[in-house]
Amino acid sequence: MSVLPVIVLLTLLYAGCSKKDSTTDPAVNLTPRNCNMLSVAQQNNGSKGDLSISFTFDDSSRATSLLAYDSAVGVQLGKYTFTYSKDTIRIDSRQYFLTDSKGRVRRFHTQDDPHDSSTDVYDYEYLYNDSGFLVTKNQYVNGAKQPDYTTTYTYRNNVLTHADMVVPGANNILIFSATLNYMYEQDVQNWLYHFPDGTESYLFQQCLNFGRKSQKALKSVITQVFNGNNTVADQWTTNYGSYVFSTEGNIMSVTATGDEQQGFAFLYGRTFFNYQCK
Repeated sequence: MSVLPVIVLLTLLYAGCSKKDSTTDPAVNLTPRNCNMLSVAQQNNGSKGDLSISFTFDDSSRATSLLAYDSAVGVQLGKYTFTYSKDTIRIDSRQYFLTDSKGRVRRFHTQDDPHDSSTDVYDYEYLYNDSGFLVTKNQYVNGAKQPDYTTTYTYRNNVLTHADMVVPGANNILIFSATLNYMYEQDVQNWLYHFPDGTESYLFQQCLNFGRKSQKALKSVITQVFNGNNTVADQWTTNYGSYVFSTEGNIMSVTATGDEQQGFAFLYGRTFFNYQCK
């Protein structure tokens, strides 16, 4: 994996942008504002390792830095600075994003170990539909012309409901399938991307533009991993609840129970969010 390994999580402080105004009542009258997510932090009581992620933005709401930190052991897991030049967002000499005319990420170039030039090179291609949602992701390894893996994202009522990954070079055999369910009665503002297969970019997704986001509260995710013979080799089932909302409609905290969804591994146990609103 190119950025950080899939990380399991545990404890941290929470600082919300308006904790005193938060509510668990889905019927509250919300006042949406333009908000950037500044941090994501765990506060769990189990044996999971702890992760916090924090972001900074410039006056144009472009991400300028990202810091990932394990507060349980006091270790910095990664620090990234974003530099912008035309359609390129560069992290370092071996990792960069390319954007389209609408500022959405269309390609991510990285390596298995960005500090070792001899390791495998990965290119991810992101394609969007006319409504602005990410609908296809292709992964290319070491300059291959045909994708090694392709994920198709399916939406219903403007929320992501399915993600299916196939191997194009092996008759499109299915190797990964996820179903996402929502609390359709509850609108949310500018929360998370939650692509179940997003292990390559799950840290960066929360501060960069990967298209429109689902604006309903997540209820559950069921992911199945197949062994190549249409047999389920593993399954992860996760339920989400105990939401706390701000008056702007931002999710301030949520509890995930069950299995860890490796595509967005930071969302496990009790997770808190901090925003900067304009």
